Amino acid sequence: MDTLIQQVLSGNVTVGDLRRVNKVYAQKQRQVAQYTGEYTN
Repeated sequence: MDTLIQQVLSGNVTVGDLRRVNKVYAQKQRQVAQYTGEYTN
């Protein structure tokens, strides 16, 4: 993740990099939603 931040700051980030990060972030959010859903139900 640090390398992505460095790429953004240096202007070397590509659309593919952003898509990959968004995908990982979405997966993590789904996992969190599943866990919180299990605990709240």
